[in-house]
Amino acid sequence: MKSISQMRNLLLFTWAFFLVVLLDRKQKVKNPKKILIVQLSKLGDMVCTTPMFRAIKKTFPQTKVLVVGDVINEQVLAGNPDVDTYFACNKKDFFSTVRRIRKEQPDFVCITGPDFTSLLMAIFSGARSISAFKVSGGITTETRTYTLLQRFVHSIPYTFGTYVPRALLCLLEPAGIMSEKTKKYLYFTDNAKKKIDTLFSPHNILKKDLVVGISPTAGHRTKQWSANQFAKVADYLYKTYQAKIIVIGGPQDKKEGDAMQNALNDNTEVINTVGELSVDELKAIISRLDLFISVDTGPIYIAEAFGVATIDIAGPIDVNEQPPQGAIHKNVVPKSGKKLLFAMNVRNYDFDEVRREVESITPEMVLQAFEELYPLIK
Repeated sequence: MKSISQMRNLLLFTWAFFLVVLLDRKQKVKNPKKILIVQLSKLGDMVCTTPMFRAIKKTFPQTKVLVVGDVINEQVLAGNPDVDTYFACNKKDFFSTVRRIRKEQPDFVCITGPDFTSLLMAIFSGARSISAFKVSGGITTETRTYTLLQRFVHSIPYTFGTYVPRALLCLLEPAGIMSEKTKKYLYFTDNAKKKIDTLFSPHNILKKDLVVGISPTAGHRTKQWSANQFAKVADYLYKTYQAKIIVIGGPQDKKEGDAMQNALNDNTEVINTVGELSVDELKAIISRLDLFISVDTGPIYIAEAFGVATIDIAGPIDVNEQPPQGAIHKNVVPKSGKKLLFAMNVRNYDFDEVRREVESITPEMVLQAFEELYPLIK
């Protein structure tokens, strides 16, 4: 017997299928007045989407950029001049979000991942031109309903191992927007800057100091690295380089922050900001760092956007797909070289095997990456 959720999805699929058959969603768009980007994934994914907003404004300065995402990402994008309207939603608030989108009457919609709900939003928006990924090269999270509906919109190929921020720009091509610029863009307020100035002042943080941010949480237990391991990295940086170490995290990260604090050597001093900063202030403090260290989670992409050097304890992900790239960015992966987690497949994996690979990464491997980076940041 089908659940209520399955019946609901079947009804929505049938409705959407009727609409895409009735009305062509592969039309070419010239000088679009409004473009909608649907990005229902997490913080890091939204940061990686910001080059799309800039590309739209560079090509069509008068075009209104609309973005759909969760509440946290509304704060992440706050102050971004490339975004005109943000629709904060969750998947349980589907119809309310669709009604707000339909009022805007977007000309063109981009779906940033192979997600059935996102594609439904695009179809129900009334837009006559929609682009979405057709994923190949691995096991994807595409559902049958997504695959069937995707045939009736602009199909943009994505192959596993492709750099996601560049692939996202390809979604804009049916609207005549061509760009290869993958620089990320974030902003914070003057009030956030003042809050961080106040935080730094009593700790006598000077320009000559090595300022290192460490986030000891992953946001998901799959990628979590041990608090003891983070503490060993902090101990070394404090003892050897007299680094000013700032521990970063949200209110939900207090357990991991406390565990790291308790594992530090008695002589190691850190500034523990876990649970004390808003998203606006998080962006401001990360922008002031020389280096940011964490697993592959949202804040590391904030650091990249502000030109801060990073060490990404990436685990068994494909580092070609999304992690920060360039001379000042290091990705620490297991010695086995296994690739078990992918940007377009966040569900189908062996949890125990992923955990073994994450746990095989040692503090010494992270510190080796630091020694290679140090001449470039100080």
